[in-house]
Amino acid sequence: MSTRLTLGTSSTGVFRETQSGAATNSSVASSIESGAGTKAGWNLAAKRVLGLSDDEAGGVFRSLPLELIILSATESDLERLIERAEANGLLARVERVSASYETCTRHPRLGRDQLCRRCQGRACGACLKLTPERLCDRCAPRIRRRGRFRRARIAALLLVLAFVASAAFLDAQRVASWKLPVDVTIHPVRLAQDNAIEELDALESSVFEEVDTFVDHEAKRYGVQVIPQVVRLSLGRSIPESPPTPPESASPLAVILWSLKMRWWSWQTARKYGLEDAHVRLFVRYHGREMATLEHSLGLEKGRVGVVHLFADPTQWATNNVVIAHELLHIFGATDKYGPDGTPTFPAGYAEPERAPLHPQVEAEIMGGRIPLTPTESVIPEHLGLCTVGETTARELGWIQD
Repeated sequence: MSTRLTLGTSSTGVFRETQSGAATNSSVASSIESGAGTKAGWNLAAKRVLGLSDDEAGGVFRSLPLELIILSATESDLERLIERAEANGLLARVERVSASYETCTRHPRLGRDQLCRRCQGRACGACLKLTPERLCDRCAPRIRRRGRFRRARIAALLLVLAFVASAAFLDAQRVASWKLPVDVTIHPVRLAQDNAIEELDALESSVFEEVDTFVDHEAKRYGVQVIPQVVRLSLGRSIPESPPTPPESASPLAVILWSLKMRWWSWQTARKYGLEDAHVRLFVRYHGREMATLEHSLGLEKGRVGVVHLFADPTQWATNNVVIAHELLHIFGATDKYGPDGTPTFPAGYAEPERAPLHPQVEAEIMGGRIPLTPTESVIPEHLGLCTVGETTARELGWIQD
């Protein structure tokens, strides 16, 4: 015959009408945790009669009232258990029950008489009140396994994140040092509906040599010399899909989200299409003659990736190189130096801010993007031979050390 053991204090419902002067639940827990009473004796009795661990036995005092079904115990064992409970300020009550109960696999001395809140199956009182999971002996192992798997997954993700972060940091340091050549690969975006596909067949790496020459020449003007050259542009594989569309809103959150999406897309695209290794990737969308104006091009310093919109007309390729150089220097850390209307800002957006008279300028500061003819009028340079890198931009690039 099984035995129902009820443990509590005068403040718990089952004992509220008896022994009103007994210790309260909180005082019992405080007493045990501070070492008062015969805790060791209670733990030993609870382990022998109830099959509880030391932690579970100590948890009894924080989990009152507690009701347990003891499947098998001698009278002397029960008396000893009650004696130790009362010595520690608990009130105990036992009664024989004739019902049969399933044995708890986690606590073989106890029967399953209560409902698990997770699976609604039967569970013993110790599982539901004294274990970390507060679940039955069937649900708890599954939760522990899921917890271990989740911790292992988080650890793996943190390792990957640490690897990616360190690789990105080292790559950024390598580029910022300007001691080794930077490989830049241009990937044309070729969509089936594009009208510019025929013109793209004539593209080759030599089309972009002017960009190599321009960056190398300007870097040397500021004392930066890299052998064989600062940047090396090459034509990479075409891809049949467009990069993520930039946000219409210029809010910081929208820009950050697009930046993250763009970097993720670039990484996935490189794996998906087996793109060539490169320090910098420029995804170039070529447009036909029917386009009067082009979408704004963007270069991301974090991620070393850019999206460039250009005309496919071969007569525009020299002007295209101005746009490519502009976005490339964005990726290297340079900022725009023109106002909302596209007019270069003075003095940083001027190639010769000390020129007298100031207008007209004869060259464009590359990040200013235009040649100022008057304070309000400016024109796009036809080729990179009409562009230069100003001191502010050079300082942003790390070519001038303050």
